[in-house]
Amino acid sequence: MWRNWDTASALDGRYWVFGIVLLAEAVLIGGGCLVLARRRATRWYRWWIGLCVAVHFVPLAWVFGDWSYLLLAAVQVVGLLAMRPGLAASDYATSRWTAPWSGATFLAYASLSGVVFLTGNGYPF
Repeated sequence: MWRNWDTASALDGRYWVFGIVLLAEAVLIGGGCLVLARRRATRWYRWWIGLCVAVHFVPLAWVFGDWSYLLLAAVQVVGLLAMRPGLAASDYATSRWTAPWSGATFLAYASLSGVVFLTGNGYPF
């Protein structure tokens, strides 16, 4: 990282857009968690946060010019929506299913992205 500190970034000229996306995400997460707390449904925090994080990749696809983020968002959202009925029928924290799902999809995406980068560009020395 230190070797490339002064090189161009995908955010050059778009830092403000990135900031707005993150601010909107934080407000959505906070507002949703406040509603869940008032409804005494705090076990749903992790599911809600996971959904908001997944959806925030949609505008980031445009910010970074990487449309593969749309696939990541779709996979995560579909998975979270699919597990909702099972979570609703249970009484344990939603993090039991949502945290491994988010972690596994991020790991798979990062691994695939690394392979695509290495095959297209080689190892960056």
